Amino acid sequence: MTSVYFSQGLRRYRRRAQGSIVVEHVETVVAIKILAACQSRDLLRPLRTTEALETVHARVRTRVPKFDKDRVIKPDIDAVLELVSSGAICDTVALFLSKLFESGL
Repeated sequence: MTSVYFSQGLRRYRRRAQGSIVVEHVETVVAIKILAACQSRDLLRPLRTTEALETVHARVRTRVPKFDKDRVIKPDIDAVLELVSSGAICDTVALFLSKLFESGL
């Protein structure tokens, strides 16, 4: 009787590749949501929100201008996606989150 050997390497590779695709899709969705939230902040001015969200808004607006007329938004999504995937957005709010945890909220 001969034993059949199936390599788990290909299965592991596919699972890992599928996982990274999921992460990419989630990051893209987060970038789109951040872009939409920034636009809503612009439309609701002069109202203000929390300092953390105002800081994120300012960070995004350094890369993406306000929508004041129709345009292709793919470059804008890509710019915010870079901020998300590089961790820049997390770095922007990290200080505010640490203050929140220190205060016991």
